[in-house]
Amino acid sequence: MVLIWKTLYHCEEMQRDSCMLVILCSELTSLCTLCFSAVPPSLDNARGTEEVTVAKGSSASLKCFTDGAPPPAMSWFKNGHPLSLGAHQNLNNQGMVLHFVEAEIGDVGKYTCVAANKAGDVSKHFSLKVLGRCLPVS
Repeated sequence: MVLIWKTLYHCEEMQRDSCMLVILCSELTSLCTLCFSAVPPSLDNARGTEEVTVAKGSSASLKCFTDGAPPPAMSWFKNGHPLSLGAHQNLNNQGMVLHFVEAEIGDVGKYTCVAANKAGDVSKHFSLKVLGRCLPVS
């Protein structure tokens, strides 16, 4: 029982940013206290840069699946600038998937997704290459 109360003290002392979930029950009463806190976002395969190569006119998807508490907000950047979606691009799954319906040469670049909540942020990088068609030399 002492360890549980120390956990409560630690949770309050750290302003609820360090514990994920603490359930405290008093032996004297049937009351329980829940201590919820923010959990920093995490991204699958967030290390390094994911290389994506597609043929011009093909579809491509850049995937940034995340979790955290509260649920992270997603932002996308192209070459370091906030992404402005073109008519052939869309965001799916709460912004976690950037989909190119028909990739164009102008889509080539470095893409970054950022997942952020009050506990922190994490990013994932992509390098998108779009291959054009080669014409025969006459």
